[in-house]
Amino acid sequence: VFGLCQVLPLLHVMHDASHTAIGHTESSYKFWGQLTLDWMAGCSMLSWHHQHTIGHHVYTNVYGADPDLPAGGEPRRFVERQKWAAIYQWQWLYMPVLYGLLAFKVRV
Repeated sequence: VFGLCQVLPLLHVMHDASHTAIGHTESSYKFWGQLTLDWMAGCSMLSWHHQHTIGHHVYTNVYGADPDLPAGGEPRRFVERQKWAAIYQWQWLYMPVLYGLLAFKVRV
C-alpha cells in the first residue's frame, strides 16, 4: 500500500512537473516537482531533471548515452547492442520480482 501511495504522485504529478506540463509558471513546476519528489520520496528534483529529462529524453534508447540503459553488470537487457549473457533468457521471470523490490530501495 505504501508503494502505491508513493508511486501515484510520482508517476503523474512529479513526471508532469519535470516536463513542465503542470501549471503555467516555472514556480508551479518547481513547487509540484519538489513537493512530490523532494519531500514525499526523499529524492532530488534537480537530479531527476538532469538525469531523466536532459539525459534520457535527448538520448532515448541510445546504448552508451542513455543514462536509463544499463552500462553493464545488470541483470536486464534492453537493447540488442548489449552483450548477451545466458541469464537474460530468464529475465521475463525474474525482472518483475526485482522491479517489485525497488519499493524497498533505500537512497543514501
